[in-house]
Amino acid sequence: MTEESKPNIKIIDAEKIEVDLNFEITHYQMDDKGNFSHAMLKNWGSKEIVNNQSWEIVKERIAEAKEKVRTGEISPIAYYMEKCLTDIGMLSKYTGFAKWRVKRHLNPQHFKSLKEENLQKYADFFQISMPELKNIDHNSQGA
Repeated sequence: MTEESKPNIKIIDAEKIEVDLNFEITHYQMDDKGNFSHAMLKNWGSKEIVNNQSWEIVKERIAEAKEKVRTGEISPIAYYMEKCLTDIGMLSKYTGFAKWRVKRHLNPQHFKSLKEENLQKYADFFQISMPELKNIDHNSQGA
């Protein structure tokens, strides 16, 4: 894939995302004559509970990945994949690495042996610097 053919993507940081729970959905209801009608509703029951639970799961996965990086079980790439809500297929597509190579790079020993140019591809995808890619605790340093 050439640089020109790659779409410009916006990477999100799920650790810092704020969810707007005031969105509306279409609510269908049956009237007295048995006909369905719909209305846009903001109050549709348990949306806040469902959204909060979903985001809690995402944040737990991010925290778990961060701890596994710290204990040397996985590479920082795995942490950033969780943090940016991406997967091996997407990472493979945008970095140009085969999926099996991306999987291999999730291993800390293989990550440590990556060339700078390959690390830069990951940093570019995650829209972070090389020091941030190599050290997941970059934000807590100097704080």
